[in-house]
Amino acid sequence: MPYCFPHPFPDAARLKPDEGLTEALSLSYGQAGRPARVLAAFSGGADSTALVCMLSSLREEWGFSLEAVHVNHGLRPEAGRDEDFCRELCTLLSVPFSARAVTLTGKSEEEARRLRYAVLRGEASARMSAVAAAHHLRDQGETVLMNLMRGSVRGLGGMREISPLGEGVILWRPLLAVSPDLLRSYLAERGIPWTEDATNGDTRYLRNAVRHDILPLMEKARPGTLRHIVGTGNVLREESDYMDAEAAAVMRGKCAAEPFPFISAPALYDSPPVIRRRCLRIFLESLGIGEKADSRLLNALACLDEGASFAVGGGYTAVRGAGYLYFVPSFPAKAHCPEESPFTGDVGDGKRTQSLSAALYRTCVTRYPLPGDVILPFGHRSRRTLMEYFSKMKTDRYFRLRIPVVASGHEIVWAVGIGASDLVRRSSPGEERIMLSWPHPLPGDADLSLFTEYMTMGGTKP
Repeated sequence: MPYCFPHPFPDAARLKPDEGLTEALSLSYGQAGRPARVLAAFSGGADSTALVCMLSSLREEWGFSLEAVHVNHGLRPEAGRDEDFCRELCTLLSVPFSARAVTLTGKSEEEARRLRYAVLRGEASARMSAVAAAHHLRDQGETVLMNLMRGSVRGLGGMREISPLGEGVILWRPLLAVSPDLLRSYLAERGIPWTEDATNGDTRYLRNAVRHDILPLMEKARPGTLRHIVGTGNVLREESDYMDAEAAAVMRGKCAAEPFPFISAPALYDSPPVIRRRCLRIFLESLGIGEKADSRLLNALACLDEGASFAVGGGYTAVRGAGYLYFVPSFPAKAHCPEESPFTGDVGDGKRTQSLSAALYRTCVTRYPLPGDVILPFGHRSRRTLMEYFSKMKTDRYFRLRIPVVASGHEIVWAVGIGASDLVRRSSPGEERIMLSWPHPLPGDADLSLFTEYMTMGGTKP
């Protein structure tokens, strides 16, 4: 349908929302840290149109700059019209506007969402702006209900008002407590049009089915259902955050996600089952396979016996060893290389650090163990197979094939975290030596750098 903007177009004073809505926006803006730059995600629909208009009326008073970006998925014939609408409205508002096109391989809502947020993340990072999105009260209720239908335990908290979108960038949802009816009334009172997505009425999509069929029936059976759902989601989100913190405390210093994923078995399996499952869920999310963390998988891993294994999916198999629950990748990435530094006289401990002849190191590569590998253990005179050496050193057998080794052919010079060859102490007088160090986590000495960052992010989608 054609759209028509009022003439003359409302000025900032007329665009400013009423006192109650302004107060809600002001409170949310303060909680977001009062960002100096705001990038509004602008689809052209009623919700984002209202948000852009309201923010444009408040920017001078609150002291922030405002830009808008439209992501064109190109899925509908009206996509070009929507982009034109957004551009024209931003011109009337004197809001800098940009449009970005994305190409989808199919018609998946999840793919469109992922690409859309990738664009927003990139645009906001380039500007160091907070991204403002127009999700409202009904969107929040729909999200909680959809996650309940999917069996997503952590998703029962719904969307966060403020969440990380990237390094130094936040996603800000100032309208989460606002009814969409208020937003449409705001636009109607000022004569401002908006665009309608025809697919919003297609109940083959889960969100549309929830919006048009399921929630209305629930509201009819029990008036106030939407607000009860949202309120319950808020409580569950707070409780989930507390459980995440408890799980992080259990795992701190006892797990690593790379280069080889593992969790301390005693730390995990001595925990109460509810914390154990939460630890596993967060860990799987850190590996990028959180969507596979359903109750069946979590219960199987939570009860895994020593020596047993379980296919996790996503290219991993969980194997419980004597000391660790390992997540063995089907196709391990190329082994990390140790860091080099000048030799200062310290020979190293043979586990995390090791000095050796620079000439010898130039003949070496860092890789994982191969059949035929041998080692001359430090202080010994005869070689043995690498697997015999690992057995002698009481190395967990499930970890043996994933131990990084510095090797010259099949001669192992250093098995990282285990021990070095006697060859490392051999060098000619005046020969250059170097120091190698291993900065990555290994079983027994892992730190929680990745998990600390992940827990700060809340472990949720944007």
